[in-house]
Amino acid sequence: TSDSRGALLPAANGEPAQGERSGVLPAELLRPHIPALLENIAQLLAISSEDSALITLEALHQVIKAASAEALLRMPLVVSRVLAALLSCGGDVMIASEAVETVECVVMRPECVDLVADQCVPVVLAILEHPDKYACTQVESVIELLSKIIRKSASTNKVPSILIEGCFPTLMMAMLQSDVDDILQPGCAVLRAYLREAPGELATL
Repeated sequence: TSDSRGALLPAANGEPAQGERSGVLPAELLRPHIPALLENIAQLLAISSEDSALITLEALHQVIKAASAEALLRMPLVVSRVLAALLSCGGDVMIASEAVETVECVVMRPECVDLVADQCVPVVLAILEHPDKYACTQVESVIELLSKIIRKSASTNKVPSILIEGCFPTLMMAMLQSDVDDILQPGCAVLRAYLREAPGELATL
């Protein structure tokens, strides 16, 4: 799908997006190669320098847009590599933002919500349990990511239990112990998402 970076990948449904260039590869030609592209770009991301991580993330993001849920479910490595980039970005705003958007692109498929939740919880806990060890950009980004996953899980009619039992208590503790806006403001957005999507589950904690 075309975006501000002028990507040349079609949407997952094969429909050309408005404004796409005439040079877009036909979906039927690209689709057989998506698993290999996902794997190779994810591996490249693991060894990317800080200077090349952003463009590698952008390339991976575009392939994910064209990938099916089935292809993504077979490759949990993709999400873990993106999260590793977020953990190691050192507060680079553009890398952190692209990492969040890339994971959000995966979780937009209802079939992938549980996969993303399982992959994200260790990263969320690592940062929220020791926010002082990470740049404010990383803390804010991981809380924003948690909010997006909870909201997207509405499409499955159930917030994964690991997000409630694993992340909610840690988020609450981080907010109670902080007076930093980078935690409190996005944290409040997450609390609203929890209350909207899982009020019954919260009541049982």
